[in-house]
This record gives sequence, structure tokens and C-alpha cells, in this order.
Amino acid sequence: MGQDGGGIGSILKDLGNSLAGLFGAGAPSPERQATLEVLFGLLGYLAKLDSLITSHEADVINGLMDELALNMKERELAAAAVDRGRSRALDLAQCYATFRSLHPPGGEECARLLDALVRLAAADERLRPKERSFLEQAAVELGFDLADLERRLAVAAPQR
Repeated sequence: MGQDGGGIGSILKDLGNSLAGLFGAGAPSPERQATLEVLFGLLGYLAKLDSLITSHEADVINGLMDELALNMKERELAAAAVDRGRSRALDLAQCYATFRSLHPPGGEECARLLDALVRLAAADERLRPKERSFLEQAAVELGFDLADLERRLAVAAPQR
């Protein structure tokens, strides 16, 4: 009985740990937290550049939270970062520096961040001059050239 109880106890513990992660009892690692704060802060900043966050842009942000399988605690962190970005309560240079300190410029994570920004900018089917300027700065800060940004924009634009 002791061995069976241990097996069931182990299963229950694993289940509890899974549920804790899903519902936010587990805090993200410092690297993941910083990555999420930069990603969603920049998304909030970009979304508000044209002064109105459209339902298409909100859908992209929410969809990204789903794609990343964020737990409740991470979703709260991401939502707070979006709010900081929307209200301009972040330092863009510091955001990029933080991201580059965690992920090599031009690398896979920088590409994912740039792709998320491009997808958001293309969501409402209009790329305003302020959005383009922001994307150009983001591309350079993340280790990409403007030709690469143009290719990404060309791929993103026909999706809608």
C-alpha cells in the first residue's frame, strides 16, 4: 500500500505542478520575464502609435499570448507590459538593450520579436509613417537590415 500511495501521490504532485503553472502559481524565470516584458511592452507601444488600438491589433496581441502558452501570471505580466507600452512608460533603448543582452542580435528570438511587431503593424492593413519608422528602428536594434524588414512586411501584408 505504501508503494501504491507513493505512486498516486507522485501523480497528484505532478498534476498539481501542472495546474500551478497553468494558473500562475509558478513565476517565470528572470530571463523569460524580461523577454515577455520587452516583447509585450514594444507591442503596446507600437499598437498605440496611431493613437487607437484596433480590434485586429488586440487580436494579434491576445493570439500571441495563446501561441506562447502563457500561464495566468505571465498573462498578467504581459498585459501590464502592454499597458506600459501604450502609456509610453518605457525606455525603448533600454528595452532593446535588455533584449539583446538575453538574445543575440539577428538570432532566432530577435527574429521572432521583429516578426511579432511586423504582424501587429500589418494587422489593421495600414502601415502609417510612425509605425514604419518604429519598425525600422526595431529591425536595426535587433540586428536586421532594412531590406530584411521590407521582405517581412511584404510577407505580412497579403495575409489580410
